[in-house]
Amino acid sequence: MKVPAEIKKCVAFIGAQPDGLDFKPLGTALFVARDPGSQIYIATAKHVIEGMKNRGVGRVAIRLNLKNGLAGLMSGSINDWVYHPDETVDIAVRYFAFEHDYDHKFVPLSLAMTEVVVGNNQIDVGDEVFITGMFKHHHGKNKNIPIVRVGNIAAMREEKVQTKDHLMDAYLIE
Repeated sequence: MKVPAEIKKCVAFIGAQPDGLDFKPLGTALFVARDPGSQIYIATAKHVIEGMKNRGVGRVAIRLNLKNGLAGLMSGSINDWVYHPDETVDIAVRYFAFEHDYDHKFVPLSLAMTEVVVGNNQIDVGDEVFITGMFKHHHGKNKNIPIVRVGNIAAMREEKVQTKDHLMDAYLIE
C-alpha cells in the first residue's frame, strides 16, 4: 500500500511542558476540516486530555513542525477542548489556526469513514488501512517524526467493545 507523503503532515504531538522543562509528548493529534477554506480543528483522544487533567496539567502543549525543518510549540488552556456529548465517544477537539510558519496540512472530513462511505465503497474485514501518529519511544528531538502503521480491518463496528472505562463503538484494526 502506498501511503501519501502528506499524511504525516496532518498530525502533531500534544503533551505537557512544565515551566523550564522539555516538552513531554503524551499523544497524537490530527488536523481536520470540513473542506478547504473552512475552519480547521485539532482532534485527539478524550482520554489523552482527561489524563492530562488528572495529572494537574493546565495547558496543553502542541508541538508542530515548522517550514524551517524544526519543531515549534504553542499551547492553550486544557479547558479549550470540547468533548462529544456521548460520553463513550473518545474524542476531544478544539479550533486551531495555522500560522504561515507551520508545515502542516489537514484531513478533509470527506475522508472520514462514515456509514455512507462504508456502503458506497464496500469496506469490510480484510481491507487495508493506515494510521499515522507518534512512536512513543522516538518522537523526534528537534522535530516531530510521525510514523505510519499499515494494517487491516479485523472487525467491523457491529457491537460495542468493552474498553478499560466503558463500552464504545469501534472498528478493530490489526
